Amino acid sequence: MLGYIAHGVANPAARLWLATSSQSWRHLPTPSDPPLVHAPGSDSDRVLLLGSGIAVGYGVMSHDLALGGHFARGLSSLTGRGATVDIVGRPDMAPSNTRATLGTLDLGRFDALVLILGGLEALTLMPTGMWRRQMRALLAELVAVAPPSLKVFVVEIGAPLLAGLPVVVRKAVWSHLLRLNRATEELCAEFDNLTFVAFAPAQGDVNTLRGRTTYQGWAELIAPPVARALDAEARRRRPANFDEESRQRAVDLLDIDSVPDDELHRIVANARDLFGTAGASVTIIDHDVQRTKAAVGMPSGTIPRADSICNLTIGEQGVLVVEDMTTDPRLAGSPWADGALARFYAGYPVEAPDGQRIGALCIVDSAPRRFSDTDAALLRQLALRVQSALWGARVAR
Repeated sequence: MLGYIAHGVANPAARLWLATSSQSWRHLPTPSDPPLVHAPGSDSDRVLLLGSGIAVGYGVMSHDLALGGHFARGLSSLTGRGATVDIVGRPDMAPSNTRATLGTLDLGRFDALVLILGGLEALTLMPTGMWRRQMRALLAELVAVAPPSLKVFVVEIGAPLLAGLPVVVRKAVWSHLLRLNRATEELCAEFDNLTFVAFAPAQGDVNTLRGRTTYQGWAELIAPPVARALDAEARRRRPANFDEESRQRAVDLLDIDSVPDDELHRIVANARDLFGTAGASVTIIDHDVQRTKAAVGMPSGTIPRADSICNLTIGEQGVLVVEDMTTDPRLAGSPWADGALARFYAGYPVEAPDGQRIGALCIVDSAPRRFSDTDAALLRQLALRVQSALWGARVAR
């Protein structure tokens, strides 16, 4: 009973403090760019960062400078692979409303999910029993809807900005935070495939968010257990998650005919020159055809989807490489199988902001050739430039 009384007093007081205090992080800017960041490398891991508090990115204008960007780069440095991090972060996200958010997410696209919740609940002294009930319901639903391959990490409440609170309040919040964290760790132990991640950052106040290395330091605490759990071999064996209806909806939303192609032509010319190949192109798989949006050294126009190698590419988790078309069984019976059109192909999927694979950036050559991990990383970077050109043009219209 006392816990509920304390919560009844602390809840409005904490929310008033967040709305009015100069020490409140709620007054700081937050990222205005798309909530998606990439770290260079091949064979990219894809992670969803979901939650409130430090996941939101207070104090910076770009997700690249916030937790998501530093986490992606930290993950990449630990795994030696590329990393893509999608961010779904809101100030009001809590265990009770995160369950509804799960229903809007395609969790099959991700290798891991990092959940960051509880800062507001600690600040408002939410009773431990209430927290336990809401978190158990959230974790049970998450386990039920997530594919077995998804690794889920629940980050403990670190509350790194409490120094701006009065000393008495800070001590009460910190003691309560420890109780909530113990409950969370116990709950994680009840479920398979959930990992509780310790997070004990140095304490500071709102000015901490103005530090150039603050988010980097926080990411360095979270990234190691995630990196250790990611299994690239298992991901390669896993069939690509593919929803044709959602994929086509993303193509329709792009309105490809209205996208300027000057930047795309520069990218394909750059790709051809960097790899020293005969040609390069950007293609879009639209219903039952492949449409070439930009090409150099390759035919433009449309071809049937059934005859498209890029249609195979969008079904891959990453790069698709055909070192010799005349010997690759995946092309048996296709117009490419005799090598008359080309002998070598490498393509990387081009994605919509929601992760749907709408087409590919590809390179072709008249002779068989090898394709290294370094080559794959470079092709991925060029494909990311294609994505920026396509969707940046749409935002500008």
